[in-house]
Amino acid sequence: MNKRWLIMILGILGLLMVYELFNNRFSIIMLAIGIGSLLLKDRTSRKNQNTLFIIGVFTILLALFSNRMILAFIVVGLLLFIGENPEIYQLIRELLTGKKTLKNQNDFVMVDFEQTNNSTFKVSRNQWIGENRETEEDIYSWEDINFTKVIGNTVFDLGNTLLPKETNIILVRQGIGKIKILVPEGVAISLNTSMLIGKVFVGEEEIDLKNETLHWYSNTYYTNTRKVKVMANILIGEVEVVFL
Repeated sequence: MNKRWLIMILGILGLLMVYELFNNRFSIIMLAIGIGSLLLKDRTSRKNQNTLFIIGVFTILLALFSNRMILAFIVVGLLLFIGENPEIYQLIRELLTGKKTLKNQNDFVMVDFEQTNNSTFKVSRNQWIGENRETEEDIYSWEDINFTKVIGNTVFDLGNTLLPKETNIILVRQGIGKIKILVPEGVAISLNTSMLIGKVFVGEEEIDLKNETLHWYSNTYYTNTRKVKVMANILIGEVEVVFL
């Protein structure tokens, strides 16, 4: 089925979903409560804002999922989204078949570790979706990395660098995709990763995870002065640690 037909079906399902939503008394009440809670959130005390936000989101989701068309809408939407993003289809196929393709595009991050005493603010925009590759000119002075991406592959190259004598942190939150960490000789690493479905590769070791959390430490982690602590939370994907 081509893209045009999928878009047409998605549009029809969307119209049917809206029609059913406003012809179901329960859905209308839940939707009204949810929207009202979100509108009132900013007008109340800070103490009650989180409560109203949770109530608003929960009741809106309840209204949507009480609709019989929502699952069909989600399925068709996912098919259309996967069709527009071949890397997602490739990843799902690899996870199901266990076969790897030789060519992958990655979001490539070169990291240069330097200690600095300057007090500055730095704001970096996260690229949520995509496979853009950054060049060698994209080099950063060391600071703990807090990285977020919805879909895509990412490579962290720690490079030939001199780490500060402290625990350096890389925190990654990713929806779907692969994460590769290139670790130079003489650098110790700890890995704490949580996945819904995926695999972890450490050297020659391969571990399957299904809604599990893995903790791993290199042999010299507690004695080495050059160390990196990696924390990765992924829904579906892979984490690979490669020692250079």
